[in-house]
Amino acid sequence: MTRAMLSLSLCGLCLLAGLATCLVQCANHARADDLARAQREWQMLSAANAQSEALVQAHVWGVPLGQEWAARKPRAEPTP
Repeated sequence: MTRAMLSLSLCGLCLLAGLATCLVQCANHARADDLARAQREWQMLSAANAQSEALVQAHVWGVPLGQEWAARKPRAEPTP
């Protein structure tokens, strides 16, 4: 009787450990998606900042910024 109770409790604990592992894994996947989204946003901001910095570094003093903007090539339109 004691052996059966110990075996049953061990099986129950193994089952609970497996369920807890599944819950943690699901939470980790959700966190990984959030982290990937935040990383993409950070990369886009970093690229925009780098572009703005390059524009500022390339600015010729005494020439209005409008003339520099007119000389730039237009961006290619994104394709859907």
